[in-house]
Amino acid sequence: TGSASEKEAFLLEIFNEDVCSLSDYYSNICLDNIARIADTIRKSRRIYIFAHDLSKIMGQFLESRLKILYLNATLVDLGNLEETQFHLQNLAEEDLAILFSFPRYFFPIGNIARKISSIGIPILAITDSDTSPVAKYGDHLLLCPGPTKFFYNSLALPMAVLNLLASCLVIDNVAPSEIEEFKDTLPS
Repeated sequence: TGSASEKEAFLLEIFNEDVCSLSDYYSNICLDNIARIADTIRKSRRIYIFAHDLSKIMGQFLESRLKILYLNATLVDLGNLEETQFHLQNLAEEDLAILFSFPRYFFPIGNIARKISSIGIPILAITDSDTSPVAKYGDHLLLCPGPTKFFYNSLALPMAVLNLLASCLVIDNVAPSEIEEFKDTLPS
C-alpha cells in the first residue's frame, strides 16, 4: 500500500491536478456564457435535471441550489427508466432540460438528448468534452474536463462551475440590499 510519504506524494499530486484544472478553467472562462445560462434557467417554467450514477451528486447539488431560489427544479434519475420516460413525456414549452454527461457515459444519454432536442426543449449540456454524446444537442454547453489518476472524473471543477452558476442566479434574483439577509437564511 505504500509508505506514508508515498501516499502524501500521491495526494499532493491529485490536489495539484485539481488546482491546475480549476486555475486553467477560470483563467479562460467566459462569464457571459454563465450569465446567459443563468438567464435561461431563470426564465424557464420547469427545470429538469437528468443525471446518472456519479453525476447525480452534481444534479442533487444543482437542484438544491435552484430550489433555494424558488425555481421549479426536478432531478431525474436516468437509472430509473420509468421515471425518465414519465418526465420525457411531460416536457413542455418553456421547460429546460439539463443533462449531465461524464465518462463513463450513460449509454442511452445521446438518444435522450436527441429526443429532448427533437421536441424543441432547450438543453443545457454539462459535460467533459465537446465530443460527448450530449454536446451536439446542447443549446448551452458547460464543458468541465476532469480526468484524474484514479477515477474517470474529478467533481472539483464541475461543482465549482455549478457553484458559480448558482451564485450568478443569486446575484440576478436577490436585490443587492438583500444579499446579506438572503445569506443568513441559507441552510449551512
